[in-house]
Amino acid sequence: WLNDPNGLCTAGGVYHLFYQYNPASHVWGNMHWGHATSPDLLHWTEREPALYPDELGTMFSGSAVVDTDNRSGLGDGKTPPLLLFYTAYGREASVQCLAFSTDGGTTFQKYARNPLIPPLAPGNRDPKVVYHQPSGRYIMALYLDGHKYSLFGSDNLLDWQLQQVITLEEDWECPDFYPLPLDGAADNTKWVLCGASDRYLVGEFDGWAFRALQPARRLQWGNASYAAQSWFNLRPGDVRRVRIAWNNHPMPPAPFQGCMTFPCEMSLLTLDGSMCLCANPIEEIASLYDKVHEQTSPALPFTAPLAEGGYDIRLILDGGPKAEADLTVCGLRLRLDWETGLLICGEAQAPLCAEDGRVSLRLLLDTPGAEIFLGQGQALLTWGQPLDYNLARLTVAGIGAVLHHISIAPLQPVCR
Repeated sequence: WLNDPNGLCTAGGVYHLFYQYNPASHVWGNMHWGHATSPDLLHWTEREPALYPDELGTMFSGSAVVDTDNRSGLGDGKTPPLLLFYTAYGREASVQCLAFSTDGGTTFQKYARNPLIPPLAPGNRDPKVVYHQPSGRYIMALYLDGHKYSLFGSDNLLDWQLQQVITLEEDWECPDFYPLPLDGAADNTKWVLCGASDRYLVGEFDGWAFRALQPARRLQWGNASYAAQSWFNLRPGDVRRVRIAWNNHPMPPAPFQGCMTFPCEMSLLTLDGSMCLCANPIEEIASLYDKVHEQTSPALPFTAPLAEGGYDIRLILDGGPKAEADLTVCGLRLRLDWETGLLICGEAQAPLCAEDGRVSLRLLLDTPGAEIFLGQGQALLTWGQPLDYNLARLTVAGIGAVLHHISIAPLQPVCR
């Protein structure tokens, strides 16, 4: 069993992914922190579990920080300590705790003075720690209860002071909190607060208080994405904000349950008068392409044979006010409706994000289903539905719609 991604960070030039993990079963429970490492964000090697349950409780979600300046004092003077902030979920209370590594993430020990933060509300959990450079302080976003989140501040990563309580309607638990340049302008940074179901607020943050600048918006519209978390840092010189989520759709009978979505680069763009969080697959995906098959203005209906495996498929369609298009791939059906402005997939609906009638659509396909990106990535629909490779073909048909361009890139496997 695998669920929430935790502790995404880079230490010693290696990407670390921790995650909620039950090593004894393929059902939820007995929560540990699993651990995997990667040289490239694509190919992952499973390591020994990093955190085990203890007298304070089982190991719920959290985050990681590479303490470069050894503010915590937990380093050995040789290697910056890697700090894991996590929730210990006990029978009577949940508390926020710390574990650390002085060997680059190979082994961890728990902080002798745990917990760092005592119980605040029933079920409070999921500390996400990030650095606020202008104030030189570390900030922890923490779920409280209901739709309430809190922000704590610290100078030494050990002593935390409550600064603010924020309400994020329609969402709960697993916060992510990070800065992004608006429209790519480095001198116009905003902060994004997300919940587990990808509702988000955009606002300003001075190191002490967050002020939302618009009502909450929604990024994810599917049935198979939850508890996304972004990397605390990437490699030197890489300023991207990259995140992944848990694909929580049940698999058919299998020796495992749960997987991670594909890493996405996050951006913040002004679209239709609002600041929109956007997600798009990281550029490293191109290294997995076998060969890209492209066509411009093919006639509808359009059909292309596929083989078993993963694909990165991009389409640009034009349509009038009453146009419709149907796309089927390996048994998965999508319907595009220009009149309602919706993409329909199973029971889910997402904004079509048409610009002057033109729709940009991108599908990452793999055995568990599809990750569907619309427009400039401002709408994401991750859909869990095992692909039927007995129906290994792509078909596009429509009324009043024109397929302007299509590219189909088979993906090499990344599993080891």
